[in-house]
Amino acid sequence: MGDFPDVLSDYLSKDLRVKGEPMNIKFREGAEFTPIKVSMCRQVPLQMKDDADALLADLEDKGVLGRLDCDETTDNLFRGHFVPKPGGRGVRLETDYSPINPYIERSIQPFPSPDIVFQSAGKDSR
Repeated sequence: MGDFPDVLSDYLSKDLRVKGEPMNIKFREGAEFTPIKVSMCRQVPLQMKDDADALLADLEDKGVLGRLDCDETTDNLFRGHFVPKPGGRGVRLETDYSPINPYIERSIQPFPSPDIVFQSAGKDSR
């Protein structure tokens, strides 16, 4: 990652974000999906609490996450938890969105296959 700091990073920043419209998840036509609202949260393990609080504050500051006020609602609330990063370098927030997977309409990404990429590369390409 050190060789390509302009595209790879261990940390999110406002400068290194994908430029474009926010992602809009579309549900399959006719899908009968009941919104999920998890109202009980898991306690953050005490040994991770300081790192978890710092990560949440950082993600909120960078606009990745937003805080809901007591009088605000949202259609879905999914369960999340923190896991330690390898080597004791802090924590990672993981969120389980799998309950909605069967209801999502998948977009088709127009990427060429690896065979086509290799064929289009010149013989002297590295």
